[in-house]
Amino acid sequence: MKYIILNFSSGFGPFLRTTELAVAVNNLLAEKLGQRLGIIVPLVYGERQKNIMLEMFGDIINRWPAELVLAEELGDFFKPLFYSHDSYQSYLENLIAYGKKVEQSIQNYLSAGLLAKTFSGQTVKVNINEIAFEINRNPKVNLGINPSYYTSFGHASDILERSLAEPAIKLDQAIVKKAVPLFLAIEKKQKIHFISDPATFSYLHNPQAIFNPKTLPYLRNRPVSKYQTEVMTPPSIGIPNKDEAVASRGVYVTVTGIEKLAHLFKEVSNLGLQIYTNRPEIIAGSVKASPAALGHKNIILHFARSGWGSVWLSQFTQTPFITPPYDQNDDPEIYFNNISIERLGLGKIYQGQKLSELLEFVDQYKKNVEIINKNIFNIYGTLNGIDYIAANIVKDYLNI
Repeated sequence: MKYIILNFSSGFGPFLRTTELAVAVNNLLAEKLGQRLGIIVPLVYGERQKNIMLEMFGDIINRWPAELVLAEELGDFFKPLFYSHDSYQSYLENLIAYGKKVEQSIQNYLSAGLLAKTFSGQTVKVNINEIAFEINRNPKVNLGINPSYYTSFGHASDILERSLAEPAIKLDQAIVKKAVPLFLAIEKKQKIHFISDPATFSYLHNPQAIFNPKTLPYLRNRPVSKYQTEVMTPPSIGIPNKDEAVASRGVYVTVTGIEKLAHLFKEVSNLGLQIYTNRPEIIAGSVKASPAALGHKNIILHFARSGWGSVWLSQFTQTPFITPPYDQNDDPEIYFNNISIERLGLGKIYQGQKLSELLEFVDQYKKNVEIINKNIFNIYGTLNGIDYIAANIVKDYLNI
């Protein structure tokens, strides 16, 4: 059996999006070849990750029990390099100190054959020659697998290089300059770079201080591609197709998988509305609900850190997006994301506004995303970046 191996960065969104993409690739391969590949998912977050995947991919697991396999030993290699430190700078320092050693350890491990388990607990051994290709999302390490398909909202090297000119980003510049080559080395070995838009640096093509529809469409208008292998895509997330009911009017809070940032979400309790969230233990008085609740009419605002998975979910459900200010201990990506969502009309920074002030944004937000979504569809013929990227991966893979 041949396998797709996944490689992702920290937080819950990256492992969900890479799995979602790998399943979409399999669906196309099944149509064209009548076969599906196994999907190796590094298990980094233990039972929580397993339970989230069961919730999101239960139909796939039930229909093809051997398709998704969890690689706990591989996930253990990833853990020291993930952003779970006191600050993003300490994360970079750790990456500089240990990244290459961890990378070599992973490559040695894969060469000897990795162990993984199905969701029913059956152990499988995968030899390196059984790995067909890699799908990644903002990877922190080079697994040594070829071909490797890169998905992102912006290159990590770009984000770090641009952070050097931003006084609000309090990173030691010497540390940043040491980290940039590590990301460049990973980026340069990718077969294709799939870059979503709107995303981190989309605001560079809309320099207005506020959203201005006349500046659109801005998509595909990158002044210079960093790599010749870049392919611009719609947002790399599937279109939500569920509408989980919620009992009363309220807001939805997506709590990040990065534990050190959980404090950012506690202020939402001051809004005076029922709070629905994926992590009710973080916010007192909240009610547990999955992200599928975002499509329900009773959810009037979506509050989350401005990772692009959360921003795009709001965009596609037309649920106004509210995000906390950039925390100087956070990834500098978030600093640029916050600029981008406000410039493009895709969200608003929460500065303790009253609920009435936030609700004034609702109508304008919906007009903004209608225009942006229309432009995306006109350019790509779809809003679904997962299907769009999957089609490109399959086309390339079958032509190898």
